[in-house]
Amino acid sequence: MVEEKKVIISICKEGKACPYLNNGSVFQILAERDCLKERVEKMEGVIELARKNTEKLQEEIKNLKNEKQSLKEELNQVSQEQLKRFFERNKREQPARKRGAPIGHPGRGRQRPVRIDQYIDIWPSQCNHCGRQNITVYPQSFEERIVQDIQKYLWIRDYTSLTTGF
Repeated sequence: MVEEKKVIISICKEGKACPYLNNGSVFQILAERDCLKERVEKMEGVIELARKNTEKLQEEIKNLKNEKQSLKEELNQVSQEQLKRFFERNKREQPARKRGAPIGHPGRGRQRPVRIDQYIDIWPSQCNHCGRQNITVYPQSFEERIVQDIQKYLWIRDYTSLTTGF
C-alpha cells in the first residue's frame, strides 16, 4: 500500500518568521520558488532550442560532407577524362621519331672569329694507344677547337691538339 503524504504548510506567526525556514517568511520562500520555477522553465526552453539548433547544424554538416564527397568524385572523373584526352591527343599528333637533327645533315655552329688573340699547341707526351714516347705527327691528325673567354675584354684562344685516331 502506498501511503500518500500530505504537505501541510503552516504559517507561523502570520507567515513572517518560521523556525523551520531559518526564521524566513513563508511568502518570500514561495515567491523565490515561483521565480526559480520560471527560470528553470526558461532555461529548459533555451536548452531545447539549442538542442534543435545543434541537430539542424549536424544535419547540415552531414549534407555538406556528402556534397563535398560527390564533388570530389566528380572532379576526379573530369580530371581523369581530361588527362586521358590530353595523352591520347599527344599520341596521335606526335609520330614516333628520334629527337635531334637527321643523320648526315650539314653541321651548324658559330662562325670562326676574325681575330684570335692567342694560339696554343697541345702536344701529348706519349701515344694514348701504345705508350710510345716518339710520336710521328701527320698534318691531318690535328683537331682544332676555339674557346672564347668572356672577361672585361674578349680573349680568343685557338687550341690545336693531336687527335689519336690514326
